[in-house]
Amino acid sequence: MVFDQNALSYGSDISHTPGSSTFTVNMPGVYAVAFQGSFSPTSGTTFPQSVGASLQQNGSVVPGATSQYIFHTSAQTAALSFSTPVAVSSAPAQLQVIGDGGNYLYSTIGLSLYRLGDIPSDS
Repeated sequence: MVFDQNALSYGSDISHTPGSSTFTVNMPGVYAVAFQGSFSPTSGTTFPQSVGASLQQNGSVVPGATSQYIFHTSAQTAALSFSTPVAVSSAPAQLQVIGDGGNYLYSTIGLSLYRLGDIPSDS
């Protein structure tokens, strides 16, 4: 999914170019990721129609970072969201929200990405 704007951002641990689908994590650590967005079926959709959104880190789905909905009529709109911690052991790492299912429209999407701290070491 393409994120057209950036909100408040400090430092260089995380970077994103407006109009891009990729967020780059430039420093190893533990990050909090929260996604939300509105989804609706396109015209001509055959029902039921499934739609989903998942977070990928370097091309692999992050466990627990998925949201799905099944549309039954063309008048429905679904709010999909997820929130999860992500460990980035080596940087840079690429984060993207990928949609799946049939044909759908999305709008008012947002992604919040915060560095929480270092990955704890085994003692």
